[in-house]
Amino acid sequence: MITCIVVEDEPLARERLAGYIGRLPVLSLIGTFESAVEALTFLGDHPVDLVFLDIQLGGWSGMELLETSAVSSQVVMTTAYQEHASKAFDLKVTDYLLKPFTFERFVQAIDRVRTFLERAEPAGESIELGRSTRAERDGGVDARRSHRRVDELRV
Repeated sequence: MITCIVVEDEPLARERLAGYIGRLPVLSLIGTFESAVEALTFLGDHPVDLVFLDIQLGGWSGMELLETSAVSSQVVMTTAYQEHASKAFDLKVTDYLLKPFTFERFVQAIDRVRTFLERAEPAGESIELGRSTRAERDGGVDARRSHRRVDELRV
């Protein structure tokens, strides 16, 4: 089970993301937050595996939260601003979802998170998503297409 939180100030975007999370049994949503400060306070006492993080938030931005190095979780950025992608990957985010994103693209991001988490887990404790294809798990065509899209954003 991948524990996660959502940091998103827009109620409709927060609801949509929670809905996507609810569709995947491998994910457990343990909190939603409207600000980076609220999330940071929560993360101090409740470590999670994954943070879905918007960039434009009230108060601190999602990027400012990442720059604090206080987030040790995997991070998937969820934003309408592609111009921040390069900096986000420099700050070691796992994936970058441009709004509006489809459920299929969301699943690709979760597969990527799962891969990172599996590398960090002891043998025999892998996380099963159950919906990924062999090509996605093995870095096949779909994964290469995602990487190419990110590289185009960096140019």
